[in-house]
Amino acid sequence: MARRNRKKGRRRQDGFIFPAPFAGIVVVVSSLALAYVWLGCRCESLGRELKALEQQQAELKKQYDTEAFKWARKKSPRNIERMLERCGITMVWPHRTRIVRLSEDDLNGGLSAGTSVDAGKYASLDRVVRQ
Repeated sequence: MARRNRKKGRRRQDGFIFPAPFAGIVVVVSSLALAYVWLGCRCESLGRELKALEQQQAELKKQYDTEAFKWARKKSPRNIERMLERCGITMVWPHRTRIVRLSEDDLNGGLSAGTSVDAGKYASLDRVVRQ
């Protein structure tokens, strides 16, 4: 009598057979899909944050421009004269013969820009330290 082929007649008791290469492909594809969805959500959240920061930047620039305009108006000669008058301080503009105009050479002491000598000093403040 011939031997019976045990492999052919044997039934699998494990149940459903799932090939390993196909399982690997499914795992890789699902992980790539999850990574794509996560990156999409991350990009959207970063876009919202960026939009909010750009709006905040625009508001700050507007505030800065407003304050710069106010400061320019406050330091105008007309406004300074009004404030001096309001405080009771009488001042007049100097006569043109009393105005001293300095050029770049006068400030450098007649030296070229590359040399640094302390001779170009016009005023200084000396303080005595008490011990």
